[in-house]
Amino acid sequence: MSAETERHGPLLVQLGLTVPAGFFCKCCRQPVRVLRQPVPFLMARVCVYACQCGPGVTVWEDERHPTRKSWRHTMQMAKEAGAGMLILKGDRPTPPEFSGMN
Repeated sequence: MSAETERHGPLLVQLGLTVPAGFFCKCCRQPVRVLRQPVPFLMARVCVYACQCGPGVTVWEDERHPTRKSWRHTMQMAKEAGAGMLILKGDRPTPPEFSGMN
C-alpha cells in the first residue's frame, strides 16, 4: 500500500476519495466512510460503504443505503459468510440468476 492509497473495505483507493457517511460502526466503533464513484457507461454512481471491520457494502446511488441501525447486522452477516463485499439491491427485487454471497 503506497502513501497515496488507503484501505476502504476490501478495496485500495486513492487518498481523499472517501468521505464520512455520517454514522459510526457499532462493531468496531470507527466512522463509516463512503466512496461515491461514477460508472460512465451505466450513467450511474456506485456507493461503497466501509469501516475498519473489513467488509464493504455496495449500493447504487438511487437505492436504499445502509444506516446506523442496519450497519451492525450487515457487518455481522458479511463476517459470518466470509464475504469481503456485500452488494445490496435496496428496495428492488433480486433476479433469480443472482448467486448471492457464494
